[in-house]
Amino acid sequence: MGSIPILSIMGRKHTPETKAKIQASVRRHLAEHPEIRLVLSERATGRTHSAETKNKIKKSLCTYWENHPEKKVSLSKLLVKYHSENPDVMCGAKNPAWKGGSPRNSYPYKFDFDLREKIRDRDNRICMVCKLPEQYFDRFLSVHHIDYDKENCEDSNLISLCVSCHSATNSNRKYWVERLSALL
Repeated sequence: MGSIPILSIMGRKHTPETKAKIQASVRRHLAEHPEIRLVLSERATGRTHSAETKNKIKKSLCTYWENHPEKKVSLSKLLVKYHSENPDVMCGAKNPAWKGGSPRNSYPYKFDFDLREKIRDRDNRICMVCKLPEQYFDRFLSVHHIDYDKENCEDSNLISLCVSCHSATNSNRKYWVERLSALL
């Protein structure tokens, strides 16, 4: 008998059953050999997806959340559940780094709901970094201060971001100031 010539299988698609078997096999292999996962991770470090690939990922995620709305759980609900199941976790006054807390709202009065709504409307209710619309999140988009100065509430210093992109702005501030300024 012999092997199947490569040209005879080119262009054919795997069946869903075959894809599931391959996926299970790869997962099993990576679980048995964690060093392979590290090598693959190191190879991918510093590489980025093309714009076309990013658009495919966005489209896929949007379709997924449209078809599975029951799987969307807000972060706050997850935290409430976690803390109710783990009452001994060191948060708040139980944490040795606790410094008595800070005011609940350390933003100026002019940074109110109306101003944030105005900025979200200006940005067409989409995250200005990942371009996903607000409707795909189970919460309002965040309004971020581009120069990180809470007192500077000028429209030109505010931008709409999803929670994920907003959390990414917590590091490498110089980069984010330049990038977000260019988006407006």
